[in-house]
Amino acid sequence: MIKYRYNINEETNNNKQFLRKEMTLMKKFKILALLLMASLMFAGCSKEDNKQTSSTEQKTEEKTEQKKEEKTEEKTEEKKEEAQEPTADNPMIVDEANKQIKVYAEVNDKFKKESTMHAIVAKSGKNNEQSMFVSYSNQNDLYDALEKIGAKPGNNVTMDNMGKEAVKGDKIDISFKFQGSDNELGINDVIKDSSGKEIDIRFGGNQKPAKDMNTGCMTCLQSCPLGITSNASQLIGADEKDGVKYTLADSVPADKTPVVITYKLAN
Repeated sequence: MIKYRYNINEETNNNKQFLRKEMTLMKKFKILALLLMASLMFAGCSKEDNKQTSSTEQKTEEKTEQKKEEKTEEKTEEKKEEAQEPTADNPMIVDEANKQIKVYAEVNDKFKKESTMHAIVAKSGKNNEQSMFVSYSNQNDLYDALEKIGAKPGNNVTMDNMGKEAVKGDKIDISFKFQGSDNELGINDVIKDSSGKEIDIRFGGNQKPAKDMNTGCMTCLQSCPLGITSNASQLIGADEKDGVKYTLADSVPADKTPVVITYKLAN
């Protein structure tokens, strides 16, 4: 009998221990469940924060890229503008669409006081020291460029008839833009004819004699058998026979000042 009670008590003790273990396990499961839920909630918040951070970073990157693109476009436009202006290294720009040619030259200001019939002469030509403007491009390139923009040469003044016939050919408007100024001045604003006649530039032609003689004459102020372009208003000899003087206007800047000279086919 005593032994029986002992077994019952033992069993009861075992049951209690089992229940305690069960309760301990339950508590652990609850704690784990709570930790898991907290972890999931934290992960959800982190993902949302990451999304917001990622979105902010993406917007920042987009703005940065946009600014870079804008700066690149601005630089490209600046380069395009620069490319449209001639320089000492690239002295001629031919613009077929607008039927014009731009050349780089420099001022020879001694002709503010002295007279010369040579308006624009190539630096490589024989008459370069006798010219109001010294061009870094040459007369042969000017001839080709004028034909390229659609100008037709007159080819009517020769060594035999010079002084008797005015140059023919398509009319060419010439303008000047001096370094440091945005204003373009017409040839009659820059060069003065003492007779009061307006300078009327024509595409005279003269390709072969211009090459053979290499005077470098791109623009002459009298109807010339050697100049690629020249003035129909005055005949060769007007300076010597009639005393006509051709000089630079006082407003022309100092010696060696760079200037962009534009030859444009007149309408």
